[in-house]
Amino acid sequence: MSDLRIKTQVIIKEVLNERSYRAELRNGKSIFAYAQTLDGIPDLQAGDEYTVIMSLCNFDEGRLVPHDLKGAQVLHPIVEC
Repeated sequence: MSDLRIKTQVIIKEVLNERSYRAELRNGKSIFAYAQTLDGIPDLQAGDEYTVIMSLCNFDEGRLVPHDLKGAQVLHPIVEC
């Protein structure tokens, strides 16, 4: 089960640097969101909505990915929320 990833939306709340952000889930929980270099994530600003995938074992962080996952290498099955 822990190999599953959840795909959901976040709102960017704070830009920490070019690849890391403070973001908020739909339920209001704040998470650390990060972008991997090869995923082609655009420059995001506070207020932007974007897609993340999260591990079932850790709801404190999520990886930013393109909504269609085009160009993103994801090794685990994904469940959409």
